[in-house]
Amino acid sequence: MGIRHKTVKSSGDKLYASDWNEPHEIESGASFPSNPSEGDLFYRSDEHRIYYYNGSEWKPVADIPTGHVKLPEPSTSDWITPDSVEASSEYDSVLASDNTEVYKSTTQGEWELAKTLSFSENMVGKLRYNVKSSASGYEASVKVELLKNGSVVYTTEKTTESTAYQEYTEYPNVEADEAKLYLKTQYGVGMRAYNSLFEIHEHRRDDNAIDENTATYWMPNPANQTGAWLKMDTGSLQIIGAIRIHFPDASYIPESFKIEGSEDGTTWETLLTGQTGSEGWNTYTFNARYLRYLRITVENYGTANGIKIAETDYYSRITERVAALHGHGSGVVRFRRGHGERLSDDVRREVLEALNEFRQASAQERFTKLEMYLLLLEKRIRMLEDLTGV
Repeated sequence: MGIRHKTVKSSGDKLYASDWNEPHEIESGASFPSNPSEGDLFYRSDEHRIYYYNGSEWKPVADIPTGHVKLPEPSTSDWITPDSVEASSEYDSVLASDNTEVYKSTTQGEWELAKTLSFSENMVGKLRYNVKSSASGYEASVKVELLKNGSVVYTTEKTTESTAYQEYTEYPNVEADEAKLYLKTQYGVGMRAYNSLFEIHEHRRDDNAIDENTATYWMPNPANQTGAWLKMDTGSLQIIGAIRIHFPDASYIPESFKIEGSEDGTTWETLLTGQTGSEGWNTYTFNARYLRYLRITVENYGTANGIKIAETDYYSRITERVAALHGHGSGVVRFRRGHGERLSDDVRREVLEALNEFRQASAQERFTKLEMYLLLLEKRIRMLEDLTGV
């Protein structure tokens, strides 16, 4: 579906709001349309940018001026979870293990307890185990249970017909104080199921920082690793104006860390430096930029024992909401893992009033008053959300 906009009369590679005429449709997608006409506009959904066609090539409409504009303050639903993360290192410590080889032959196809591990109550972040069959083509199964105070809190099962050990690694992220491993052979067949690996780990992996669970966290190895960093990939170039960090432990908040941004993950720009925080959620805003990657790097631990990060999010919602409100895409996405709801044509027309104030301004006014217009638009969007219950 298209977005209504004004016809463009382009001059060179510049786009002036004062030149816009009657409204028509603007297409959107991840690749430019074929056979464009001079003055056409196109929204690149993969880049979150609007381009115009000057008669020979597509040119981007001027970006938000770097170093001049901050996005409106985000609300709770504006925060977005990064697509993936990478860290300088991950803390990984074995809580308990039994790597002796054992086997069970269960002619009735029933589970038999093979190993039990007991340990001090802790968050089990990683589980490693294996299984093999004594004869090819005959099933051998393994089951692992994690327990806390005698109650099962996590269970997993695997089956193989291989005579070579099949190794499995899982990331339960549950609190436990005991682990049990069971073996079983195929029903009615007196074969053997073998196990030679059973390990329980406290593993503070980087993915914990984007699992939307503040009970889990990332921690480097060692916890106070010099220059420890956590890099976030948002998945695409977009306008970003803030990040937020959840620190789960006040004694693991560095005295100073910096926040950097990058378009390609290779060349980095410092957005904020000398930052610290407090236990819980902390918001860090900076001038809006086109970015794909964000990185948190420790500068100085001070008296902190190290660094722990439970969650990280970034803020780019304003651009997505404006696009959705104009009939673009699937609608306004209210929550990171939720479902969008499309606003009515009447509501979109109301939002156009705020956009028109921006469109009718001169190029200079748009540059110097962009922050004011964004604030106005955000206020209008939130008012409409209250009215529609979106």
